[in-house]
Amino acid sequence: METVKKIRVGLVGCGDVANQVYVPNLIASPFVDVVCVCDVVQGHARTTADRFGISAWFTDVNDMLDRADFALLVNTTPACCHAPISLAGLHSGRHVYSEKPIATSVVQAAALIEAARRHGVCLRVGPNVVRSPAFRGFHEAIHSREIGLVHAAYGCYAGGGGGDKPV
Repeated sequence: METVKKIRVGLVGCGDVANQVYVPNLIASPFVDVVCVCDVVQGHARTTADRFGISAWFTDVNDMLDRADFALLVNTTPACCHAPISLAGLHSGRHVYSEKPIATSVVQAAALIEAARRHGVCLRVGPNVVRSPAFRGFHEAIHSREIGLVHAAYGCYAGGGGGDKPV
């Protein structure tokens, strides 16, 4: 039987999105070994580590990057923290997967893309809004046809990244 090589992951940001979605899915994957978590709130980091059996937790991302052995940084911090934390991960030679947005400015986003290129690592960004109660409500109303047959829609979603955004 062939052994699967697992990617070692460090996760930053131990809030609801991490605890309800990311960490459970990461630890369930046969391809992932979550080796550490980090949150500026000590109780959040410790609770997440204890809840999921993760051996190491940190309250400072730079300390985690210096002391822990992992290849992929998963960034589930608030939007205002995405760019600096992802940049630190890229500069440390780690691949980075971040919740969206990539950054809160075009200048920050460009710096992240350049850092990934310069260090020869991957930078990926994924959505989080599909878990929001508003989007789940939209989905249910549309698919149940509670509001009729929907052909097109427009809405705004206010997030922590800087105001209303069209959806």
